Amino acid sequence: MKKVSLSFIVLLIAIFSELGLRFVGIGNFPIYQIDPQIGYIPAPHQSGKFLQKNKWAFNDKSMGVAERFQGSEKLDLLVIGDSLVYGGNPYRQDEKLGPQLQKKLGSSYQVWPVGAPSWGFLNEKEYLERHPEVIAEIDGMIWVFNSGDFQDRSQWWTDATHPRAKPICLGYYVLNKYLLEGNLKSTFPAFLFWVKEPAPFSTKLIDQEIESFGEKMQELKANHFKKRLIVFYPNIMEEELPSNDRYESLSLRLEERAKAAGALFFDLRKSPHWKGSDYRDGIHPTAEGYETMAAEVANQLGRE
Repeated sequence: MKKVSLSFIVLLIAIFSELGLRFVGIGNFPIYQIDPQIGYIPAPHQSGKFLQKNKWAFNDKSMGVAERFQGSEKLDLLVIGDSLVYGGNPYRQDEKLGPQLQKKLGSSYQVWPVGAPSWGFLNEKEYLERHPEVIAEIDGMIWVFNSGDFQDRSQWWTDATHPRAKPICLGYYVLNKYLLEGNLKSTFPAFLFWVKEPAPFSTKLIDQEIESFGEKMQELKANHFKKRLIVFYPNIMEEELPSNDRYESLSLRLEERAKAAGALFFDLRKSPHWKGSDYRDGIHPTAEGYETMAAEVANQLGRE
């Protein structure tokens, strides 16, 4: 009888814990679509409110805005990058880079942000190649990079970081994500034939992707965009170190290829307004940091 009572109590605790997690909205997060070429991307046509307070939305082109994508009479700007553009669950929609930049640029612009956590250059290049209709309708683009973006395309690895569906058992998902740090590889039936571990550091691979970036910029030059800006973003260690040969070398090489294609280049590390207190963690900005970054980007666009 005691065993039955104990089992019943444990079951009740599990049920109320599950209901509690759902009530506070910890399961109200975006889901992803995955394939070998793009790796993963936020599924289109979804919206929600993480923890019942942080609103988020993705439109028909997986862009981080609620509005359906269409060219307008305004100056349409595509902003593309990794989690620096994506933002993520800790931010409200209006705190992320795209909406902050929209505020700074004003009503004569329409900003269309697209990105995903840990995307690299090849993931972003794939998005551009999949959506020629987006390229045809926009008037300019801002491409945001950091020094980790040139090491092969990122692939789907675990539902803990890039869930492909809403979890049936939210308690199990939370346990895996926050306590086991995603070590339980999958919580849903997995299609793992293209999944691979991150590529080891390779100077040769970086060289190839930098050259591919230069070629892509030359290709985009033919679109006659009114605005093209490449933003290079430092992580907190790169920001705080007085010098960093690898970062500075990448910055120089990206700048050379951007300018060869007639685009502007901006290294945020060189801004006197950017500082260590603008970081929420090792790489992502605070909401105030996003505001500073948006102001700096808007200022660079004004140079053209």
